[in-house]
Amino acid sequence: MNQPQNKPVSPVLARLAFAVALGFSVTACGDGDAEPTDMSVPTAGTASGETDAAPIESPEGAPEIALGDMAVGPVDAPVTVIEYASFTCNHCASFHEATYKRLKREYVDTGKIRFILREFPLDRLAYEAAVLARCVGEDNYFAMVDKLFDEQERWLPRASGAAEISRVRGLLGDYGEEFGVSEQAYKACMANKTLEDRLLARIEEGRNRYDVAATPTIVINGEKYEGSRAFTAMSKFINDLLPAE
Repeated sequence: MNQPQNKPVSPVLARLAFAVALGFSVTACGDGDAEPTDMSVPTAGTASGETDAAPIESPEGAPEIALGDMAVGPVDAPVTVIEYASFTCNHCASFHEATYKRLKREYVDTGKIRFILREFPLDRLAYEAAVLARCVGEDNYFAMVDKLFDEQERWLPRASGAAEISRVRGLLGDYGEEFGVSEQAYKACMANKTLEDRLLARIEEGRNRYDVAATPTIVINGEKYEGSRAFTAMSKFINDLLPAE
């Protein structure tokens, strides 16, 4: 599916747009085709598109926050897959369940690909979930990603209003506590300006470098992938990039 193209924006305009986006829900979740169900920003990059950034000081009670790319799989894998994802996007959750988990088993765990997840929050709660995933620490990051997507229908708002948002934030806080992050530590992560700047830079980079306009957006070996996000189609595309055995 072709997605709309975004023109590059200046850092100032990007920050203004981001500030607006974090204030209310933004519908920009792509109508994906991941199988089998449909659930109704930059620093200088390396050749593989990864960023290299030192950790920042941890809030009390929280693991060290890594600012660089969060990845699984060997750094020297012949194929690098990047997903730009928003934790409140139902199509991202569908992709995670139906496609990513199989890619992880069949390609990441076998050393064929390196998979990078880049947060691209589409609304305020997606941003808060992204901060939470970073706050639990690098070792627990993908475990928290699994939880956020696997239980998305549980923690997403079911209605409007302050009481419902409070319920959601309470659940996110509970998720953090399961990984040893106290309420105080989570609040400190949320107030961390350096982390906010890095997440903003990630959004700007995705827009400018890969024309990311919806989630999930997939980049394979530095090129935006325009094909089906179903596992069968992606695996065929990846197989064509792998060296002959």
